[in-house]
Amino acid sequence: MEKEKNSKIKLDIKTILIIILFIIIIALTIAFFVSNRASKESSINAVDSEQSNINISKINDNSTKTNDTENTSNTENAENDTKINKITANEIPTINLNETVSKEEKFELTVKSFNFNSTINPPNTSGYYRYYDATEGHQYLEIVYDYKNLTGSDVRADKISSIKIKYNDKYEYSGFAVIEDSDGDFTYSNITSIPALSVGKMHYLIEVPEEVAKDTAPIVAKINCGTEKYQMNLR
Repeated sequence: MEKEKNSKIKLDIKTILIIILFIIIIALTIAFFVSNRASKESSINAVDSEQSNINISKINDNSTKTNDTENTSNTENAENDTKINKITANEIPTINLNETVSKEEKFELTVKSFNFNSTINPPNTSGYYRYYDATEGHQYLEIVYDYKNLTGSDVRADKISSIKIKYNDKYEYSGFAVIEDSDGDFTYSNITSIPALSVGKMHYLIEVPEEVAKDTAPIVAKINCGTEKYQMNLR
């Protein structure tokens, strides 16, 4: 009886040990699979995170490129605006006959007429008067204009303006100014002043070859009044 009991006890201990070993094996297997799964998930998350960082980096690069493009475009636009402003600032206004241009508190100027002639007479030719004859083979271009003095003092007539002409976009000619006196005769501009708020009747005489007078090529008058510049297409 005791032998049978001892045999059963031994058998029970073996069974228990086998069961415990089996449980340990199952536990280790489960732990192994759980560990592998966690490792895979960690790797996947790491890859996703890296891909996300790459995408963010690409977005940032694209944003930087877009900003650089916009900045370049803005710079080019600013440069173009500057060029346009410079061109506009350097443009000389073109005026027409009987058009009045002015500078505040300085002057008003109106070109009344122009013509070519070998002899330039004053408006009043009765009695004694001054006139100007061109040299042989030449004519005078006479530009007649009114100059109103808007300053608070007298100005000398020979200091108010100067005129040059350019013929056929190549040849330049200059001349001199005379002014009408109260009787409609010519007098010297360097000895005559225009009082404040008065109008001086000016005649600018430019001697040119007859070819210039009789040709049909363009003539542009360039008029300077102090710091102000104007131009007029005479032909």
